[in-house]
Amino acid sequence: MFTLSQAGALAPELPATSVLPELKGALETVGKAIVTAAPGSGKTTLVPPFCWALEDARAKTSAEAAGVIVTEPRRVAARAAASYLQALLPKNEDRLAAQVAFSVRGESTRGRNTRLDFATAGLFLRRLLADPEISGIGSVIIDEVHERSLETDILLALLCEVRQLRPELRIVVMSATLNSDLFRQVLGEDTPVLEAEGKLFPLQEVFAPPPARVRRISERGTSWEFRDYLADLTLSHRIQADTLVFAPAIADVEAIASALRSRASHPERILTLHGQLSPREQVKVLSQGASAASEDALKPGEGRIIVATSVAESALTVPGVRQVIDSGLSRVPNRRLRGNAAGLSTLSCSRAAAAQRAGRAARLGPGYVIRAYDQQTYARMEPDTQPEILSSDLTQTYLQLADWGQTDLEVLALPTPPPPAAWQQAEKDLQALGALDADCRITAFGRQLVQIPAHPRLARALILGARLVGEHRAAQVVAALQADLRIPDGDLWAAIQRAERQGDKTYRTERSRFEKLARRYQGIDTGNGGFVSSLSDRGKQLGQGNANNQTPSSPANLQKLASDLSVGLVVAMAFPDQIGRLTSKSGAYQLSGSGAAHLDNDSSLSTSKWLAIAEIGMRKGGNDQIRLAAPLTEELVLELGKHLVQEKLVAEFRDGKIVAWKQRSLGEIPLQRQKTIIREPERVLEAEYQRVGLDFLSWNPKAARLRARLRWAAHYLPAIPTVGDQDLHDNPRFWQVLISYFADGKSAANAPVTAWLEGVLDYGTRRTLEQEAPNEFLLPSGRRAAIRYPEDITSGPPRVQAKLQEFFGLQSTPRILGGKVNLAMEMLSPAGRPLALVTDLDHFWDEVYPQVRAEMRGRYRKHPWPEDPRAAIATAATNRQLRSRH
Repeated sequence: MFTLSQAGALAPELPATSVLPELKGALETVGKAIVTAAPGSGKTTLVPPFCWALEDARAKTSAEAAGVIVTEPRRVAARAAASYLQALLPKNEDRLAAQVAFSVRGESTRGRNTRLDFATAGLFLRRLLADPEISGIGSVIIDEVHERSLETDILLALLCEVRQLRPELRIVVMSATLNSDLFRQVLGEDTPVLEAEGKLFPLQEVFAPPPARVRRISERGTSWEFRDYLADLTLSHRIQADTLVFAPAIADVEAIASALRSRASHPERILTLHGQLSPREQVKVLSQGASAASEDALKPGEGRIIVATSVAESALTVPGVRQVIDSGLSRVPNRRLRGNAAGLSTLSCSRAAAAQRAGRAARLGPGYVIRAYDQQTYARMEPDTQPEILSSDLTQTYLQLADWGQTDLEVLALPTPPPPAAWQQAEKDLQALGALDADCRITAFGRQLVQIPAHPRLARALILGARLVGEHRAAQVVAALQADLRIPDGDLWAAIQRAERQGDKTYRTERSRFEKLARRYQGIDTGNGGFVSSLSDRGKQLGQGNANNQTPSSPANLQKLASDLSVGLVVAMAFPDQIGRLTSKSGAYQLSGSGAAHLDNDSSLSTSKWLAIAEIGMRKGGNDQIRLAAPLTEELVLELGKHLVQEKLVAEFRDGKIVAWKQRSLGEIPLQRQKTIIREPERVLEAEYQRVGLDFLSWNPKAARLRARLRWAAHYLPAIPTVGDQDLHDNPRFWQVLISYFADGKSAANAPVTAWLEGVLDYGTRRTLEQEAPNEFLLPSGRRAAIRYPEDITSGPPRVQAKLQEFFGLQSTPRILGGKVNLAMEMLSPAGRPLALVTDLDHFWDEVYPQVRAEMRGRYRKHPWPEDPRAAIATAATNRQLRSRH
């Protein structure tokens, strides 16, 4: 039995000791608590064994002692926490250390006697799904909840449901920085918040941005030039104590460490820290630096340099650190990276994360933080780390909750709900993968996918791919996608071959793991058996090569496929919606799901007409870019996607008319087209109307003038119908005639729009319109001039335009609308240039005309300029023409 006194004596100097008495009271009364403490305060060291002791104390009144689970966000943190606690336990109590274990993907020391288990959140989530009562567990501690990982948020919601059935289950939430109100809403307002004060020494901050020519982020993540800059920056500021360098991704960590080793005098003192480390490498990193606490620690020297991912922010304490160099970058989930199983992209970290990183330098004494960016960049950072649930691919989460039996977001007690659109997309994707049925219930195949510790797409590719092309090839492809292998030209098979040649450790570990999983799940009913059998039967015609490549677990005929094609087949099992066909010389591929993506012309895949695309990202120009793919043949695609092939009638408004054809397509990829008669023209026209209104019509000048006239008249006369876009759309006299016209395949360029407009008026309305708002005005010269009505009622009165001489003899301002509205007269010179806009004719004849006459008669001597325009004869002719008539 582990006692409370033993637990309290483990490390009494750590600040977290102060919250233990309050924690005991909280767990014994309400069974839950929130513990917040600064990094390095000892919460991960002290709270788990204290809860273990509380469980042993509770066991005195129960049949057997229950265990304690502590979830950590990363494997390296789970291993380190277990190892550190084992070292703290009394040396004369070997049995106690043996009761502390860790459980991570691919490795576990948990046994029958385990009382305290440090597990990754993902692994414990799968355990919870398999055993919803978590039998034998009395307390669950969720560590580092401030990181807002997707798995941690889901775990918390599910544990709240478990506690409704098992009220004796104790839950402790721990964090370095915490929005306690948010988590109290999930756990309940009666949850006490316990805070341990940590101690930080003074911290000196230095901003050291790279030169302007150095980009921090490229299209594929951290740029090579910024990695080099970080290496140079680190070496130029090396001290006697240890330096912790934060980089966003494992690839960045290894690249920077490699650059440092090539330039440092003692390369053995350059270490790395990330989730792929072996236990032996981890122990080496977490050993104490020799000069960390000395007075000369900050002086130039040869201290260790540890290049780390965000695992060292708060989940793991690295001893001996007195200086931090922060890249300011993080790897964060990104739903926009379609097909990327990792679902991560490189972005600026939050200010909260930057503060966590900096704090690592001020635990043992005064420290330095050197920020590899400027103050403006720091100010633009988001204040807090965004919850992963807002930006992650939710496919795996939805499937896990479907297996749990609860996908209703209104019921789940999540700290932050997911975006509805992302939730619906996950549902749609899982149905396409065969993991959910039409009613969104999990299928038998879906339950098998849940058991495989990988994204559902990769799990599907592993199971189906192994049956088609063998366990080894399927495991190679899935491991490559899981390990996020990269190659400049996007050729996945080339990336796999390179990883095999170079002995890539991460890839080989994943390949071995997936081969074992493939063998384990080969006998299951996938629910896709008919499809697999059909494809296997066709393999005899599709394959090529030596039949001796067969394996017992795969169809012989498909084992004959060329290597790159077999890779493409496995990729297509994972991403049936990302089969692409080349549609242009510029490298554009139409996708079977939706949209298009582009492949660089210099890629070795650029001659492939068909691709199975594993990853699509955004390039600077805004186009989707193919980052990872494998080739397919058309014949293989048509067999592979037989269930996606469909025939449908397609009609759309194009180039001013309705075009219709019968289309055979693979998803959204058209395979064959044949012109056909137009059906449902109203649907096509309605869609075009919703897109552009009535602008798809050819509004010739005559039609446009009539519409303006009707619009103006309708403002004054209730009998005149309104003719806005919506009015005409809703008027069957206009809209139905329009539909009939386009149903015959006719073009908008020749549409009789004027006649359609006239058709909305009955006989009486036409007479009213002609009387009150005539189309023409009879000039004194005898010519009929068109009246131009304004588009906007506020733009002034209607106008009639003519040469000034044609208005001679007019005695008063002409009026329309029963004499209520003056008609504006645009008077032109004999050359047709504007002279005056007249709305008061008396004033013009008396005051303005004499000035115009004096100025114009010398310029236009051939035209009449009488002294009395009221008495003159209106004409458009010259003086000579007038004389010849008489």
